[in-house]
Amino acid sequence: MHDIKAMKMWNELPDDFRKRVIENEYCITCRSDTSIVDYSITDDKGNILIKGKCAKCGSILIRVVD
Repeated sequence: MHDIKAMKMWNELPDDFRKRVIENEYCITCRSDTSIVDYSITDDKGNILIKGKCAKCGSILIRVVD
């Protein structure tokens, strides 16, 4: 589920930056770089909070974009 306010902030960011955020995650379970999949975007006190899963092992990944 995406938060409307967070999606507005997310969509205002440059496309290449958004792509880097989604495709350049680090999974502590895999201990490697990965992409975040099946993610939701919500507002967290004015920051963008992305919650999803590791594309390799399915572990939960959380990223804050401020």
